[in-house]
Amino acid sequence: MNNHSTNAHIHLDQKKLPILFDVDVALVGGSIASVTMALELAKAGKKVVLIESRTYLGREITATLRPWISEKAVDHINTDLIKKIAADGIGKNNEIALSMDKVKLTLEEELFEQGVEMLYASYPLATFKKGEKQYLEIGNKSGRQLVSASVVIDTTENASLLRQTNEVMVEQVESDKKIRFSIEFYRTEGLTNEYISILNTNEKKTQPLKVHQGYLDRGHVILEGEFISSKLYSQDPFADRMEDEFQAKKEIFNISEYLLHEHQAFSNAYLAATSFELQDVNRQMKCKQTENFKGNISTEINGVKVDLNKFQTSNPSIWYLGEYIEDETIAELLFDPVMGSRVGSFVGLAILENWEEILEKTSNKTITEHPSKANYVIPGVRVKEQPQPQNGRIYTKEIVEERQIPILHQSDVLIVGGGTSGATAGIVSGREGLNTVLLEMNPGLGGTATFGAVDSYWFGRRVGFNQWITERVNQMQERVRHYSPKWNIEAKMYALWNEAYKAGVQPYFGSIVIGTIMENKRVRGVVATSRWGTFAILANTVIDATGDGDVAAFAGAEYVYGSQRDHIVMWYSLAQFAKPGRSQNNFTSAVDVSNIMDYTRAILDGRRRKRKRDVHDHGIYVASRETRHVLGEYVMTLTDQLRQRKWDDVVNIHFSNHDMKGKNGADWMHLGLIPPNLEIEIPYRLLLPKGLEGIIVTGKAISATHDGFAAIRMQADLENLGGVSALAAKQSIQNNVPPSQIDIRQLQKRLVLEGLLPTGIEERAISSEYYQDSELEELVEQLTGEEPLYMYADMEMEEVYKDKIPIVEICTVGERILPFLEKGLDQAIQNNDIKRQVALAQALAMYESSYGVPILIDEIEKELDRYEGLPIRDNVIRHTQLPPDQGAMPDVVYLLYTLGMTRDERSIDIWKRIVSQIDPSEESLKDMFTGTFYYVDAVCYGIERLATKGCITILEALYTHKNLRDQLRQSGIVADYFKERQAMLDLAIARALARCGDIRGYRVLINYLKDARALLAEQAHTELRRLTTEDFGKNVQEWNSYVSNQGEFPEQPLLLKLDI
Repeated sequence: MNNHSTNAHIHLDQKKLPILFDVDVALVGGSIASVTMALELAKAGKKVVLIESRTYLGREITATLRPWISEKAVDHINTDLIKKIAADGIGKNNEIALSMDKVKLTLEEELFEQGVEMLYASYPLATFKKGEKQYLEIGNKSGRQLVSASVVIDTTENASLLRQTNEVMVEQVESDKKIRFSIEFYRTEGLTNEYISILNTNEKKTQPLKVHQGYLDRGHVILEGEFISSKLYSQDPFADRMEDEFQAKKEIFNISEYLLHEHQAFSNAYLAATSFELQDVNRQMKCKQTENFKGNISTEINGVKVDLNKFQTSNPSIWYLGEYIEDETIAELLFDPVMGSRVGSFVGLAILENWEEILEKTSNKTITEHPSKANYVIPGVRVKEQPQPQNGRIYTKEIVEERQIPILHQSDVLIVGGGTSGATAGIVSGREGLNTVLLEMNPGLGGTATFGAVDSYWFGRRVGFNQWITERVNQMQERVRHYSPKWNIEAKMYALWNEAYKAGVQPYFGSIVIGTIMENKRVRGVVATSRWGTFAILANTVIDATGDGDVAAFAGAEYVYGSQRDHIVMWYSLAQFAKPGRSQNNFTSAVDVSNIMDYTRAILDGRRRKRKRDVHDHGIYVASRETRHVLGEYVMTLTDQLRQRKWDDVVNIHFSNHDMKGKNGADWMHLGLIPPNLEIEIPYRLLLPKGLEGIIVTGKAISATHDGFAAIRMQADLENLGGVSALAAKQSIQNNVPPSQIDIRQLQKRLVLEGLLPTGIEERAISSEYYQDSELEELVEQLTGEEPLYMYADMEMEEVYKDKIPIVEICTVGERILPFLEKGLDQAIQNNDIKRQVALAQALAMYESSYGVPILIDEIEKELDRYEGLPIRDNVIRHTQLPPDQGAMPDVVYLLYTLGMTRDERSIDIWKRIVSQIDPSEESLKDMFTGTFYYVDAVCYGIERLATKGCITILEALYTHKNLRDQLRQSGIVADYFKERQAMLDLAIARALARCGDIRGYRVLINYLKDARALLAEQAHTELRRLTTEDFGKNVQEWNSYVSNQGEFPEQPLLLKLDI
C-alpha cells in the first residue's frame, strides 16, 4: 500500500451524539492561563467546563517538566492561583522550586472549589452552531461526544481546535525552530552553578544547560536545554513533530550519558525523568478575525500590550488563548506560567465585561464550521463507533452532520497501542520489512512498563523478543549508569523508541482511536484524534494492542468487561513516585476505561492516593490490569490452565503464579485451590475476535475469563505476544489471506526459531483424555486432604508445576465420578479420617451435591468453637495484599464458600452464627488476616445460590452495620480506595436479598445505577437484567416503577458458575 495519502478521505456519517455538558463556557486545554480564566468566569457565576487532552493540568509546568517560577517572574506574581502554587514551593537560587504533584492538585482543587467541571483524556474534533448554542465535538476512548456552550475558548499550545475548523489561515514556522527540553536528576552533588556546559555531539560545540534546583534536597536538579530543528513542517506536521521529538530525545540521552560518565557532580546521580513534551518557542498562527470590540479593552503585562481583540476569531463564539497566537509578544507571555496566569485573568474578566456583546455578535453571525467535502472518498467502508460513554445511561443528544476525515497513511500494518505488546509488535513488524504505523495515547512507548511505572518483571518467560528487548534496554541503561534490578523508565522508553525508529516505524504519540473503519466484517483501519487533528489510517492488517480492545469493541466485537459475574476487574494504578524516578506499588481499585467520565474520576481519585507520606509525583497513565476481554471462538478459562490444556494452534507460552490482584470469581479459589506456578499455552484463536476479519487482538484484551486472565498478563509474556502478533500479520499480508486463515504450522516453525516455542511442538499430536472407572477410583484415592489446597501455590518464583492436580481432574471429569466420591467419603467416615472426609465433601460440593454437607457443617462448627470470635487467617499465602487479594482467607471461609455451593438449607444456621459474630469495622475489613471481607462475601455467595426467604433476616443483620450499607457514591472525589470494596459488599448483600425475593435488594441495586463508579453501576444493571429479563437502562425512575408494580418477587437461585 502507499505509505502516505494526501487526497483520499473517509466518510463519517451523520450521527446523534450525546451531550456531556451544557455550559456557558467550554475551555479546551488545561494551561495555567486556562485554569485562571476558568476561575474568573466561574466566580462570576458562569457555568464552565474544562476539557484537557492530558490526564493532568498546567502543561507549562507539568508536561514540559519546568517546575519552577523563574527569577524574572517572581516579582510579577499577582493572581490568586499563582500565589497558591508559589506558596507550596521552596525558594532556590532566586527561583521558586515547585512540587509537580502539588501543582496538579492545586489546579484541580481550585477548579473544584468554584464548581468548574473537568474532563480528561479528550481531544477537540470540531465545532458547529445550532440556534444560540455553539457545540464542541470531542473525542476520547468513549468515541465522540458533544459539549454545548455559548462560548468555546481554545487554550491549547498548538491551536488543536482551531486547526480543525476553517479559522486557521496560515501556520507560520521558522526554518530553525527553537525547542526547549528538560532533564531531571536526583542525588547530584555540589551542583551550584547557574549553568553547566557540555559538548554538543551534533554541532561539535559547547552547549549551555541552565540548572534549576528542584524542590527536594539530595541534589535534586532540573536541567533546561534547547534543541534547534531546521526541519520544515510538511503536509504531515504530526509526523514532522514526531521526528523533532525523537531527535530531541536522542540529544537528551547524549547529554545524560556525558554528564553521568564525565561530570563529577553527577557521579552518584541517576536520571529520573525527561520532559514528556517539548516546548516550542517560535511558532505562530494567523487566524481570521471578526470586528473589534467597541472601546479600548486592553492592559499591559510586563511591558506587553494585551488587547482582547487579539484573542478573537471570525466566529464570535470561538476564541484562542494559546502559544500559537499571532502576536509573538503575547505568545512569549503565555510560555511563562506567572505571566500566562495574568493574561488568562485579564481575558476572563474582559469576556465577562463584554458578555452581552459577545452573545449578540454570536446570534447575528452565520458560521460554516466544517471544510468543504473531499475530492475522493474511499468507497465501501464506514466508521463504527461506541454509541455513548455508558451503556443504558440517558443522554440528551444532538445531530452532527456528515463529514470527511483525511487519510494520513495507508500502510501494511497498523498497530494501535504502543505499550507492553504494541511496542514489540511495532518493532518486530518494522524489522520484518512491513510498512508500519503505530498509534499510542501516551507521549512515548512502553505503556505499563514506562508511564505506568511498573518498572520490573514479575513472572513471565524471559525468552525470545523479551530477551532481545531486555538486551537493548540494558545497553541504554549502561549509557546512563543505571544498575538497579528495576529498569530505568526513561532508558526503557527511549530504547523502545530507538528500536522502532531504526525499524522504520512511523509513530504518532498522543493519539486516541475514536472509531474503527469497516468494510463489511473486515477491519480496514481506524479514525484517531490528537492535538494535531483528526485523521484516518488504513492498513492491510490491524493489530489492536490497546490493552482494552478498543478497536475490536468499536468494530462490534463481543466482549466482557472484567468478570462475567459482576464486572469486577483487577485493580488499576495511577503511578506514585515516592522520589524522582522511583515508583511504589499502587494498584487499588476499578475503572471503566471505556467510560470517559469514569476514566476522569479514576484519575482524580488516583492522584489523591498515597502512602502515609507525600509523594513526589503521580504518573500520567491509567494503568489497568484488566478491562475488556474480547471474545474469540474460544474463551480461555482457569480450568484450561489448571488442567494444563494443550492446543494445536499454540503460539506462545506464558508463565506465572495465579496473580489475582482483586476479587476472584471462579469456584476453584472459593474451594481453597490457589493455582501453582504454571506454564500456560496460548492458542492463536484467542487473538482473533469472533465475527471480525483483518484484525489481531494482542496484549491484555485477548479472549480469556477474569479468572483465566490473572496468570497470562505478565509483562514479559505480553511483550512476546506482541512479537507473535506482528509475525502473524506479516504472514497474512505476504500470503494475501485474512489473519484467521494463515498457515499456523508455518508461524509455529518461525516461533520455534525465535525461542518462543519448543522444538517439535508444531508436529505433536494432541489427544483428549478419558478416565476409565479404575482410574477414577485412583483419582479419588489421591484426595487425602493432608495438605490444604492453597499449598499448591507455595512455590518459589523459578519453579514450574507440571503434574496433574487430582481435585481438578475429579471436578471436571463429570458426574459419573459421584458414586466413587460418595463411596470414598463413606470409607473415610468409617476410618475416622477427618481430613479426607473434608476433601471429599468439598469435591462433592463442586458438583452441588449435598452428600457431604454434614461433614462440612461439622468441620465449620469445630473451627468456630475454637475461637472466641471468628477464626482468623493463620495460613501462609504468598504475595497477598489488602482483601480481596490472591484468594487469601481464613481456612474456615473456604469451607463456607464450599458449603454455599451445595444449595442446602442446613447451611442457614451456620450463616446465622457467622453473621451474629461478625464485626465489619473499617479496620477489620481491611485486615489481611481477620478475613471479614471474605466472611461477608461467603455468606452472600451461599445465600444467592440457595435463594430462600428464610435467609432474609441474615442479610438484614448484615445491613445493620454501617460499613456494609449505604456505600453509594454519586459524585465527588474519594481518596480512600477501600470505600469501593465496601460498596462491593453492599452490592453482594443486595444481590442476595433480591434473589431471595426481597424488594429491598432490588431497590439497592436500582440506586447503584446512579453510582459514579461505573463498574458498580454496570454490576447493578447486569444483575437487574438477569433477575427481571427486562432492561430499562440506567433509568432509575422506570426501574423503581417496574418493581413497585410487581407485587411478590420470586426466589431466584443463582445458577451461573464461572470457569468450570
